[in-house]
Amino acid sequence: MPTADERLQDLFAADAPPPRDPAFTAQVFERLARRALLLDLAWLAGACLIGAVALWRVWPHLSSVLESLALGLAPAAIVGSLALLLAVAASGRFGWSRL
Repeated sequence: MPTADERLQDLFAADAPPPRDPAFTAQVFERLARRALLLDLAWLAGACLIGAVALWRVWPHLSSVLESLALGLAPAAIVGSLALLLAVAASGRFGWSRL
Protein backbone atom coordinates (compact mmCIF):
# COMPACT_ATOMS: atom_id res chain seq x y z
CA MET A 1 0.00 0.00 0.00
CA PRO A 2 1.42 3.42 -0.99
CA THR A 3 2.26 5.89 1.68
CA ALA A 4 0.51 9.21 2.07
CA ASP A 5 3.38 11.02 0.37
CA GLU A 6 3.24 8.72 -2.63
CA ARG A 7 -0.52 9.19 -2.91
CA LEU A 8 -0.08 12.97 -2.75
CA GLN A 9 2.64 12.81 -5.43
CA ASP A 10 0.34 10.73 -7.64
CA LEU A 11 -2.49 13.17 -7.03
CA PHE A 12 -0.32 16.18 -7.87
CA ALA A 13 1.11 14.43 -10.93
CA ALA A 14 -2.42 13.89 -12.25
CA ASP A 15 -3.11 17.64 -11.96
CA ALA A 16 0.19 18.68 -13.53
CA PRO A 17 -0.15 21.04 -16.48
CA PRO A 18 0.51 19.54 -19.89
CA PRO A 19 4.04 19.94 -21.25
CA ARG A 20 4.61 23.16 -23.17
CA ASP A 21 5.65 23.27 -26.79
CA PRO A 22 7.49 26.55 -27.53
CA ALA A 23 7.35 26.06 -31.31
CA PHE A 24 3.57 25.58 -31.24
CA THR A 25 3.15 28.60 -28.97
CA ALA A 26 5.29 30.70 -31.31
CA GLN A 27 3.23 29.60 -34.32
CA VAL A 28 -0.02 30.45 -32.56
CA PHE A 29 1.23 33.91 -31.59
CA GLU A 30 2.54 34.46 -35.12
CA ARG A 31 -0.86 33.60 -36.59
CA LEU A 32 -2.57 35.93 -34.12
CA ALA A 33 -0.15 38.73 -35.01
CA ARG A 34 -0.72 38.17 -38.73
CA ARG A 35 -4.48 38.24 -38.26
CA ALA A 36 -4.24 41.49 -36.29
CA LEU A 37 -1.95 42.99 -38.95
CA LEU A 38 -4.32 42.05 -41.76
CA LEU A 39 -7.26 43.48 -39.86
CA ASP A 40 -5.38 46.74 -39.26
CA LEU A 41 -4.39 46.90 -42.93
CA ALA A 42 -7.99 46.36 -44.00
CA TRP A 43 -9.19 49.20 -41.75
CA LEU A 44 -6.42 51.50 -42.97
CA ALA A 45 -7.12 50.68 -46.62
CA GLY A 46 -10.79 51.44 -46.11
CA ALA A 47 -10.03 54.71 -44.34
CA CYS A 48 -7.60 55.73 -47.09
CA LEU A 49 -10.15 54.90 -49.76
CA ILE A 50 -12.82 56.98 -48.03
CA GLY A 51 -10.35 59.86 -47.59
CA ALA A 52 -9.28 59.68 -51.23
CA VAL A 53 -12.88 59.75 -52.46
CA ALA A 54 -13.69 62.67 -50.15
CA LEU A 55 -10.62 64.60 -51.30
CA TRP A 56 -11.43 63.86 -54.93
CA ARG A 57 -14.92 65.26 -54.44
CA VAL A 58 -13.84 68.51 -52.73
CA TRP A 59 -10.60 69.13 -54.65
CA PRO A 60 -12.09 71.56 -57.23
CA HIS A 61 -13.34 73.78 -54.41
CA LEU A 62 -10.30 73.29 -52.22
CA SER A 63 -7.63 73.99 -54.85
CA SER A 64 -8.64 77.61 -55.37
CA VAL A 65 -8.63 78.22 -51.60
CA LEU A 66 -5.21 76.59 -51.23
CA GLU A 67 -3.75 78.61 -54.10
CA SER A 68 -4.86 81.88 -52.54
CA LEU A 69 -3.52 80.83 -49.13
CA ALA A 70 -0.21 79.71 -50.62
CA LEU A 71 0.47 83.11 -52.12
CA GLY A 72 -0.01 84.84 -48.78
CA LEU A 73 1.72 82.24 -46.60
CA ALA A 74 4.80 81.57 -48.74
CA PRO A 75 6.97 84.26 -47.06
CA ALA A 76 5.89 83.10 -43.61
CA ALA A 77 6.68 79.49 -44.48
CA ILE A 78 10.18 80.43 -45.67
CA VAL A 79 10.90 82.47 -42.54
CA GLY A 80 9.49 79.74 -40.30
CA SER A 81 11.59 77.01 -41.93
CA LEU A 82 14.74 79.12 -41.62
CA ALA A 83 13.98 79.79 -37.95
CA LEU A 84 13.49 76.07 -37.35
CA LEU A 85 16.77 75.30 -39.12
CA LEU A 86 18.62 77.82 -36.97
CA ALA A 87 17.01 76.48 -33.79
CA VAL A 88 18.09 72.94 -34.61
CA ALA A 89 21.58 74.12 -35.53
CA ALA A 90 21.87 76.08 -32.27
CA SER A 91 20.78 73.09 -30.21
CA GLY A 92 23.78 71.08 -31.41
CA ARG A 93 21.85 67.89 -32.08
CA PHE A 94 23.40 67.39 -35.53
CA GLY A 95 26.89 68.64 -34.81
CA TRP A 96 26.24 72.03 -36.37
CA SER A 97 27.10 73.98 -33.25
CA ARG A 98 29.72 76.04 -35.13
CA LEU A 99 27.21 77.74 -37.43
